[in-house]
Amino acid sequence: MARLCVFADLDGSLFQTLHKCAAAPGARPAPACSGGGVSPAAVGSVGGGPATVGSVGGGPATVGSVGGGPATVGSVGVSPAAVGSVGGGPEGVGSVGCSPAEVRSGAGLSLGVRTGGVGSWNDGSAGSHAGLLTPAASGRDGRALSFMTEGQGLLFGILKAAGVLVPATARNLESFRRVSLPFTDGAILDFGGLILGPDGGPDLEWLDATSRAAADALPMLERAAELAALAASREGLDARARLVGDMGTSFYMVAKSPSGDLAGLETVKAALEGELGGRARIWMNGNNLAVLPPDLDKGPAVARFMERHLPWPAEETLAVGLGDSLSDLGFLTECDYMVLPRSSQLAAGALTWARAFPEATTPLTRSSCWSPWSSSPWG
Repeated sequence: MARLCVFADLDGSLFQTLHKCAAAPGARPAPACSGGGVSPAAVGSVGGGPATVGSVGGGPATVGSVGGGPATVGSVGVSPAAVGSVGGGPEGVGSVGCSPAEVRSGAGLSLGVRTGGVGSWNDGSAGSHAGLLTPAASGRDGRALSFMTEGQGLLFGILKAAGVLVPATARNLESFRRVSLPFTDGAILDFGGLILGPDGGPDLEWLDATSRAAADALPMLERAAELAALAASREGLDARARLVGDMGTSFYMVAKSPSGDLAGLETVKAALEGELGGRARIWMNGNNLAVLPPDLDKGPAVARFMERHLPWPAEETLAVGLGDSLSDLGFLTECDYMVLPRSSQLAAGALTWARAFPEATTPLTRSSCWSPWSSSPWG
């Protein structure tokens, strides 16, 4: 009997960071029955069950229209306590990117704000973001930085109700704790450097192996941060680099531009590639430039999770992967199905490849895709 397990990237897949987005005049908090980005009329009954729900994962505790009866969803709900605080103004209206800490909900999704704001996502895409945006993650100051669109809210509710849902993210533990979505089945963090089991505790055997490998890579990561700082200073760029890790271990380096200067980040990327060469894997997707040790990847961590942390034998798993970045390809190839957001970097790459090689017939397999890292000390 096949059992579903979904491994999902977070930033860019289940939600996005708004770099700049000013709310349009008349922006208003979403009604209390529309959590998860879905209005009452849009749901009715998704996957069976009574139509007593205002939204996917929304409404009070009487959720029952996503994947089955009332008991099947539970905390994939909306906390009404945050109503009115989204946007920060006296009536919950203001800048979408400047919500106070109250937008977070410990029980599930916080209520969103309906806006016709125009700005840009953190991945650099621009345009009008009309509709319901649900806060999904906050910054260190408690202000909402990342939001789910209506479609992402619907998708999250369906995935959460359908089976085991495991985030596979570059976020470290501190950053992951600022995500307000109710993940309860474990997590893969730090590009695969840290695995949390369903009980929330780290996989210590895995952490021991990845920490030893990361220690060997530390001089390279420190040099990468130094190079990024030098390139930014020399060119007058607005870019900041830091090392990211957990449990006393630095797993990778990340550089971002607070002002969203993606061209400047490209300059920093070129400088890193010029010196580091094959000693690192360098990824850039929107306002995220990451430098990883050659063997650090989410793929081996996903394989490990399926072997050690699912409540059923690994061979019974139907694995689905959701990712948006080229850096997600490793873990997606560990899954039986890949789900790519249409506007993502990975989808664009797949289309480019398909158009360039229309006669290609070799299927993607775990072994063929994974050969560059098959001897990974991270596994």
